[in-house]
Amino acid sequence: MLEPLRSIPGPDFLIYFLAAMALMFAVVHSLAYGDGSQDHLPPQYTRLDPYSIAALRGGAPEVVKVAIHGLERQGAVKLAGEGASISILTSGHGWGLDNPISKLVLERIERSGSPREIFADTAFMASMEGLLTPVYKDMENRHLVRDGDQSLQAWRAYILGVALLELAGGAKAALGIANGKPVFFLVMLLIAAPILLWFAARPSSRPTALGRRHMANLKSHFGWVKDALAKGRNLDSPNTAFALAVFGAGVFGAGAMYDLFNRAVAPLPSSSSSGCGGSGCGGGCGGGCGGCG
Repeated sequence: MLEPLRSIPGPDFLIYFLAAMALMFAVVHSLAYGDGSQDHLPPQYTRLDPYSIAALRGGAPEVVKVAIHGLERQGAVKLAGEGASISILTSGHGWGLDNPISKLVLERIERSGSPREIFADTAFMASMEGLLTPVYKDMENRHLVRDGDQSLQAWRAYILGVALLELAGGAKAALGIANGKPVFFLVMLLIAAPILLWFAARPSSRPTALGRRHMANLKSHFGWVKDALAKGRNLDSPNTAFALAVFGAGVFGAGAMYDLFNRAVAPLPSSSSSGCGGSGCGGGCGGGCGGCG
């Protein structure tokens, strides 16, 4: 059974294995995203509110950013401080809020105004995910997020692809070790294969093929807002909220007027040899790495 593998020279097998990885990437991606969602039309650009768009792109942490931005625009909170001491302060003007997401975020800010602590608070984020359950259900009905069967399909495609590559490559590596052959590059490919196929299937990701397409459409549609912010223009709250939901907090990076907000929700900087010892991204990445979707 192993004789065909034994007869293939090592360098040739590496080429074949690389080709198999490329082919498996295409197959796994097709299986994971051949979910039938593209048989339906995406919603109109503003049919989903910024909270829903942020949830589609990055889940609860991105929704919290949109909520903080909305609270700031309404005068319920304000940002103050510099560097690591940036904090979010309540202004006492949040009594008229009727949105449960905004109310939950405001309550959390009242307990602690540190953005780092807010985004690292797993209990708070779990509560936010609970509030988003009907939002996800609505997007599921619109075929924008995976249902249970579609998630299972993506996981099966990923596991099957990894199993096939690891079985063939692992067997060849075992033969090489047994015969004293170098297997370093093959082992590196065996480590890389599951990572590559993860990006092909994204089994833990919510958006369907239609959801990914809708996000691409939104980026194109709201590109003018991103360009306007980059030029320092002050836009109205709905447009900036949609831009934040679609592009993440990085969309404010070039606009001086939003610089404080952008730094407040940014991930923790990586530690340096002269800095904070072993502290790294910690919980900050959970709320600040806006490019995930």
